[in-house]
Amino acid sequence: MPRIKTLVIPADEDQDMYVLELEQGDTNKMREVIGGWFGASEGQQIPVAFWYHDEGKIINLPQNDRATLMWWASDKRFWNFDYLAGDVLVTGMADGEGNTLTCPDEFLDLALKTDGVGFRISAGLNTVTSQFRGSYIDVLVMAVTLATNNGAVTGFEVFADT
Repeated sequence: MPRIKTLVIPADEDQDMYVLELEQGDTNKMREVIGGWFGASEGQQIPVAFWYHDEGKIINLPQNDRATLMWWASDKRFWNFDYLAGDVLVTGMADGEGNTLTCPDEFLDLALKTDGVGFRISAGLNTVTSQFRGSYIDVLVMAVTLATNNGAVTGFEVFADT
């Protein structure tokens, strides 16, 4: 089996997010990282899959704010509606045969950036680029807050300065 890259997002914000390589299909390692049996949700706007403890909310695992922001950025159907609990693993989406793919390098690079990240907000046909720059997580906080608290906002895009 080939190795794939994943992003581990601990629920404890004092712990850094990190890249973990594992064998494709190694569900035992995935369960070890997540802390139990898992569920998955594939993004709509970002081509990644979020793997989480499937009973995380039932057993009162802490809300994972960083993973939830990324999940909301990847699928606006969940904005202010649901959250991810416990440690979360992010991979690429599945191929046509159901094999989990590696997390895209572009996503990993952006998610781990600590500065130089910005965003654009769209409202109908209008798009505004924010002057704010910060880490990926800081930018997601601002973009998601603006998007979920303003009914006119139809979406947002996060980018890294070149």
